[in-house]
Amino acid sequence: MIWKDIPGYEGLYQVSNYGQVKSLRFGKEKILRYRLLKGYERYCLYKDGRQKFFLAHRLVMYAFNYVDENLTINHIDENKRNNHISNLEYCTQSENVKKYRKNNPNFAGEKFGYARIDRLTNLIYSSDREIARMMVNSGQARSEGVWRYKLQSGKQDRFIRIEKDKE
Repeated sequence: MIWKDIPGYEGLYQVSNYGQVKSLRFGKEKILRYRLLKGYERYCLYKDGRQKFFLAHRLVMYAFNYVDENLTINHIDENKRNNHISNLEYCTQSENVKKYRKNNPNFAGEKFGYARIDRLTNLIYSSDREIARMMVNSGQARSEGVWRYKLQSGKQDRFIRIEKDKE
């Protein structure tokens, strides 16, 4: 395992090429525990009495590669917990999304908010607009125009402009 100082925290913290972080504070080396944030390992680092949170894969890339705030860090094997330097690469946000879609063709679903499932009919709709159009065409919604509905969470209203399909 190779250890390098974390940029901006030299002499205080180091990160390994596997994504582990150790503290060098108080003259003792101590491997830090991480917390998970949406599946990613996150560490809390202290400097000058202030705390700051960092994702492990960012610390690895900053220490072993270079810092580029304009690019996204991609996990090549799509395992959020595999923070080895050989599994990380810089890419643009659009490249990251394209890679994810290529490797996960069925990614659009309730989890991502792109598809909705009608629990009564078990029909899958690819978008909110498609649901609204179906409701207007089937007579479940009274008219075309601006159609208002509540999200499943009920916390926010959405508005969609819908026109009846031309038959």
